[in-house]
Amino acid sequence: MAGKLEGKMALITGGNSGTGLATAKRFVQEGGFVYVTARRQAELDEAVKALGPQSRGITDASKLDELDVLFAQIKRSIGMNWTNVSKALSI
Repeated sequence: MAGKLEGKMALITGGNSGTGLATAKRFVQEGGFVYVTARRQAELDEAVKALGPQSRGITDASKLDELDVLFAQIKRSIGMNWTNVSKALSI
């Protein structure tokens, strides 16, 4: 039986601990794929290890100059044009 979030993707900032990690775990349990960010690489690596293959750790979203890198990483991994994604999500 597929989970409620099968085929869905989420970007969770601060996904290495606390509420962010709990949210990421639930999303994965329901069949979704999560991108998690964290400020410290070691904690990010541990979170991704705990979340398993349905997750990927990406750059520190707290640094504004790295947001383009963040979105480019997501765009590459899902193989979609970001403009089309933003239109589909109405953002």
